[in-house]
Amino acid sequence: MHDGELTIPVKVHPSGLWVGLAVTVSDQQTLFMVLDTGLPASVISPGVTRDLGDRGLLQHAAEPHHSSLVGLSAEDAVGKPPLPNLTVRTLRRLTLLRIDGLLGLDFFRQFDRICFDFPTASLTLSPAPPPSDLRGP
Repeated sequence: MHDGELTIPVKVHPSGLWVGLAVTVSDQQTLFMVLDTGLPASVISPGVTRDLGDRGLLQHAAEPHHSSLVGLSAEDAVGKPPLPNLTVRTLRRLTLLRIDGLLGLDFFRQFDRICFDFPTASLTLSPAPPPSDLRGP
């Protein structure tokens, strides 16, 4: 994961109804992930699940019916910085909406500060500070 603040360009979904960002999985497949802070956990569509599974880009997660996405990067950001790994489920209705996936609150909780700037169409994410060592000297 990136150690400093990230500024990531955000795009409007072709429908005009949502905003999201391009997330690349292991430098092999790029997904349009809609930003959805109202959703507790991130999800991907059945087609994306199938495509990533066929390419060996999905890992089994500890929880049943969940998968892990690792090696993520912000495709449109300068330097394509890394993003945190995600645990996802498959959500069928995304196929009807023509959405690859949704970044839920589980993604956003990994940052201390989140700023969506409409004029610049960008998302700025400030990382959480590392856990302090409470054991003392």
